[in-house]
Amino acid sequence: MDSLQQEIQITPQTQGLYGKAYFTQGNYVKALPLVKAEYERIKSTSNALILFNTQLKANRNEHAFETLEFHVAKYSRDLNSRMILANQYMTVENSPKAIEHYEFIINKNDKNPIVLNNLAWLKYKNNDLVDAMKLIEKALEMAPNNTSIIDTHKSIETAINKN
Repeated sequence: MDSLQQEIQITPQTQGLYGKAYFTQGNYVKALPLVKAEYERIKSTSNALILFNTQLKANRNEHAFETLEFHVAKYSRDLNSRMILANQYMTVENSPKAIEHYEFIINKNDKNPIVLNNLAWLKYKNNDLVDAMKLIEKALEMAPNNTSIIDTHKSIETAINKN
């Protein structure tokens, strides 16, 4: 990278490429200001997600969630970023935020069995078994051979039978 002519190295486009290269190399601290500047320059889904992932890898989790929350609030049609955000909230056990984002996705497109499964699982964990069963049955109709969906269905069914 250092062999590029100086005037090319300082262009915003090149700085953005440097940021992505540093990310790929695992140098997240060095990548962070560059990918952040690239997102500020071009607020695309791919730039939002690389900034989000860079912030997570650089142990700036709070900033990462703020970044993607801002992005999905501004670009509500970006369901891919919203799904990634909801999935990440599941990993940090923030089920209210995950539920909020999964429900938003389902309201826009209820044909994703993975989203239905994840939302059903969260509802099950929150002891909302009736809604959980409705969601997982819909997911099971769409993907009857998906083992994750089958497992979630069995867990919900077992919980309902215990009550």
